[in-house]
Amino acid sequence: MARFPKLSGMRQVYELTVQMVLTSCGFGVPHYDFVQERSKLQEALAVKEEEGMEHYWKRRNAVSLNGKNTGITVD
Repeated sequence: MARFPKLSGMRQVYELTVQMVLTSCGFGVPHYDFVQERSKLQEALAVKEEEGMEHYWKRRNAVSLNGKNTGITVD
């Protein structure tokens, strides 16, 4: 977490154990260049108070796409 900037609306960081990695030649993978940071998160936070973000997380992010509890809020 220390490597990421502290943002009020930041999400979770997952620690994984990787058992196998497959590679490919990558010949068809395009190059992408960094253009700039996205401003949408900061714009959304400017509209919401910190409590508003917590409410949003409880309402929208408490369960992952595969139905597991994300632990994003502590109740």
